[in-house]
Amino acid sequence: QVVCLVGLLAAGLAWRRGRRTLARIGALLFLSAFTVVTLAMPPGATRLYLFGISVDQQFRTEYMTRLADQPGLHDMTYIGLPPFY
Repeated sequence: QVVCLVGLLAAGLAWRRGRRTLARIGALLFLSAFTVVTLAMPPGATRLYLFGISVDQQFRTEYMTRLADQPGLHDMTYIGLPPFY
């Protein structure tokens, strides 16, 4: 997460220095990576991380899958419904 935040700051500096294309690409890359890392880290702390999906992992996996399929907020289980959280 720290690397992603540093990358976002670097993209902001590039924007201020007039390197707009580089800044846009960097911001897109590091913002996407920050989101994925933030959602992927909590399941890694559970004892069931490598032994199947259960309880909270199912919620996080569904949410990450839905986010990877279409950017934006969606219901993690049902297609077409607005987000509950």
